Amino acid sequence: MTTSGWESANKIWEEEGRLDGFHEGHWRRAEEQPTAEEAADVTEANQNASAQFDGDRKSGSIANVPHPRGSAPSSVGRSAQNYFSI
Repeated sequence: MTTSGWESANKIWEEEGRLDGFHEGHWRRAEEQPTAEEAADVTEANQNASAQFDGDRKSGSIANVPHPRGSAPSSVGRSAQNYFSI
């Protein structure tokens, strides 16, 4: 395991109260953690999906997507003032 792997396992050990006898689980969990490259790939994919969603929203292409419950709640489009007026 690399130095960063050792650091990850040590961090898990410390976070769990430095208990003896759980080192194998700490090592396994440290090995299962994503690498910086994998994390960067996920971040990039999320940013691309967000940008695509924002573009779809601006172009109006998601305006015709049906509401998951069949119709939007009746309160949609009402101003906040309507909710708080006495």
